[in-house]
Amino acid sequence: LFADRYMTTMSDHPMIPTGELEPVTGTPLDFVTRPHKYSEHLDDFDKTTFRGYDHIFAASDAPTDNVRQVASVWSETSGLRLTVLTDQPALIMYTGNWISDKLIGKNGIRYGNYAAVAFEPQRFPNAVNIPKFRSQVLLHPGDVFKQRTVYRIDRLV
Repeated sequence: LFADRYMTTMSDHPMIPTGELEPVTGTPLDFVTRPHKYSEHLDDFDKTTFRGYDHIFAASDAPTDNVRQVASVWSETSGLRLTVLTDQPALIMYTGNWISDKLIGKNGIRYGNYAAVAFEPQRFPNAVNIPKFRSQVLLHPGDVFKQRTVYRIDRLV
């Protein structure tokens, strides 16, 4: 991930964003200074709330005019790489923390927790309730909302 900050959540309601951005450095959320497999830190999360990654990363403070790379992930098995580019300021990374182990996929493979990862570029969640981000999500008559996200898949050589 190309994000050096994350948005904190309320301690008594861990899925409600506070609007405060904190550095990822030295946390399991730090993919900038120490790229790693997301599976390396799954045990670091409270299993009653997050159970894995379901975090808001700050790629910028506001939407940008052009797309830029915010994430890249690849499979050592298939050699496929997914690169995410967006003009949005926030990126949610979710690691399939609640996938049923009863789910049978392609070739009869049984999926379960952490069998997938999702990258969701967007404006900051709860922005309408956070004064410094509110203007990014309010539309007025005549306003046009635009968002550009590119999911690029290629094969590593």
